[in-house]
Amino acid sequence: MTVVVILVFFVWLRVTQQINDAYALLNHGDLSAHQRKDAEALRSYQTALTLFARFGMAPEQERALTGLAHVYARQGNDAEASRSYQAALTLVQRVSRRPEDQLYVLNDLGDL
Repeated sequence: MTVVVILVFFVWLRVTQQINDAYALLNHGDLSAHQRKDAEALRSYQTALTLFARFGMAPEQERALTGLAHVYARQGNDAEASRSYQAALTLVQRVSRRPEDQLYVLNDLGDL
């Protein structure tokens, strides 16, 4: 029994660390995007998105997708920006109880 508890603890610890890493990457993406370091921002957002998706964290995935879309739009890559906004909108429609959340994404999508 003790071995099982220890194993569960180490799994929980690893999962917690990955989630913390994802939040750090999301913040790094925001900072890099603000500093116009687009390559860094895209890498950070994409890695954060992958980690959040692994744990089913839809609101955080939406934030990473929106960050990706903003950077792609600034680069003039409207196809990737649209794809990212559409994916974010799908997540928001699935999990958000607030209609205004959809409006934020639709507004950004309409700006393309």
